[in-house]
Amino acid sequence: MKKTALFTFFLLLFAFSAHARPPTGFHEGPYFMLEGGLLNFSADTNVRTNTKVGRDYEPAAGFTFGWNLVDWIAPELEVKYATNKNGGNSEHIVDVDLNAVLFLITDQLTDFKSFHILPFVVAGPVFQFAAVPGDSASSDRTMSVWGPGFGAGAGIRMLFAKYGYTGIT
Repeated sequence: MKKTALFTFFLLLFAFSAHARPPTGFHEGPYFMLEGGLLNFSADTNVRTNTKVGRDYEPAAGFTFGWNLVDWIAPELEVKYATNKNGGNSEHIVDVDLNAVLFLITDQLTDFKSFHILPFVVAGPVFQFAAVPGDSASSDRTMSVWGPGFGAGAGIRMLFAKYGYTGIT
C-alpha cells in the first residue's frame, strides 16, 4: 500500500509539472491598439485672470504601436489626443510616449487555449503638446505650450487569438 501511494504521488507530481507551456515566440511581432481613457493636463490656467481653461483630466482617444522583439519585451509608441471647448475656444492636447514594455510571462497565466494573461510594466519619455486658448485681452488667440517628462505604469493585457488585445493600464 505504501509503495502504491508513493508511486501514485510521483506519477501525479510528474504529470502536474508537464502541463502545457506557451511556445517560445508566441508573443513576438508587431501590434496596434486603439485606446480610450483620461489624459492629465493642468497647465491651462490664465495667469492674468487666474481662471482655468479646461479640466485637469480630459477624455482622450489614441493608439499604440509596438513590436514584441521577444516574448517579454517591446518598444512602443503611444499617442493620445484630447480636446475641450470652453467659451467658444478649444483646447487641444497631444501626448506622445516612447515606452519600453516588459511583460511578465508565467506558465499559470498563459496556459489557456483561447487567451493569455500578460501583466506588464511600462516606462519611458513623454512629450506633451498643447494649443491653449489665449487671454481675451491679448492679441494671441492661441498659445502653444509643450513639455517633456517621464512616465511609468503597469497593467494587464489579455491576448486573444494571435493579435487581439484588451487590457487595463
